[in-house]
Amino acid sequence: MSNKLELNHQYINEIKTHFQNQYQGKMDSEFIENTLKSFDTLNSRQQHTITLSLKGFLFYAYLEVDDLDTDAKFTGNAGGVGLGLSVADGSLYTAGGFSFADIYKQTVSFQVNSLPAYFNVNFFNSKSQILGHVQAASIGLGFVGGGKGKWKTKS
Repeated sequence: MSNKLELNHQYINEIKTHFQNQYQGKMDSEFIENTLKSFDTLNSRQQHTITLSLKGFLFYAYLEVDDLDTDAKFTGNAGGVGLGLSVADGSLYTAGGFSFADIYKQTVSFQVNSLPAYFNVNFFNSKSQILGHVQAASIGLGFVGGGKGKWKTKS
């Protein structure tokens, strides 16, 4: 268990570094500071199984995330850079203090980090607080960016 938590902590620190490098000087400093603080609340104890796909080219991508445990589905449009073609299987985790219901109801924006073998999505509410994140093994070409989107649930 300790190794798993250390590994998760390592990924969270890498995500924070990428986020800061990507948005420093491009976004309001208060937004960046609040977002970086919210990464510290990530909690790996609650998770759902997901599949996802990212389709796009150069500066645009369309993201779909399917929560296989609840049949909830996220769709979003991202601006960024990359070839933007990926499929992945992994887990959706809640951030500390938030539930899956919060993720489904409050998500207004997201950040995506896609590499050929790894995929990360971070979901944010209107206060730029991180609600949850996806960690997944992927097959793809890579894309980094963010945008707006929402979850649809059957209930």
